[in-house]
Amino acid sequence: MINAAAIALGKTKSIKAKEILIALDKKPSRKNQSRISSLNGLEQLGDTSTVDFIIECVGQSIPRWYLATPVWDYPFTAINTLVALSKTELAYPIIFDRFKNHYKTTISMTSSKMYNLSIC
Repeated sequence: MINAAAIALGKTKSIKAKEILIALDKKPSRKNQSRISSLNGLEQLGDTSTVDFIIECVGQSIPRWYLATPVWDYPFTAINTLVALSKTELAYPIIFDRFKNHYKTTISMTSSKMYNLSIC
């Protein structure tokens, strides 16, 4: 329900929607649903001034579900939002560094490498 409301708010293209959607990220939720809803709303809003917040979401490594889907894993949602804003090139350095660092520390952990590769 929150996700649907965030998407509808983003579709209004209202200037006020940006602040509300970014603030939604700070609301407690299970499985980072507030953040995912925030990003989905920002995708609909289409405001490129939100890119710094979205990039921050791509780069954060807080504990989360790793299900490789934008429904449960907010970095995927953030990447989808960057695609909608035509700003994916801004995420490449973050993803490359994450992949490179994981490769160094988890040589025997193929699933970790594949996860990082899948977000590319």
